[in-house]
Amino acid sequence: MLQRLPNQPSPGPVDRMRDAVGRWLSDALMHWQTRRARAVLEGLSDETLRDIGLTRGEITHVARRVAGSRRKYARGLADVRFEREEYSA
Repeated sequence: MLQRLPNQPSPGPVDRMRDAVGRWLSDALMHWQTRRARAVLEGLSDETLRDIGLTRGEITHVARRVAGSRRKYARGLADVRFEREEYSA
């Protein structure tokens, strides 16, 4: 979502569309990362899962957490890039 300064006008249709597409891409990436993490974890033996402290019933939960943490990290990087572009102009 766009953050506005106090005297900045409301976002226009292009800004709202860009935000919607960005959210959609972010959600699609998170879904893909979750599926990928689940596939990796499900490919491990029960013994290996036990060694890392997981059970098969926890795989989905852990995969979602891994994807969610990557998403937050990626958002942080995007914010840094945006700020750099803003200051270099």
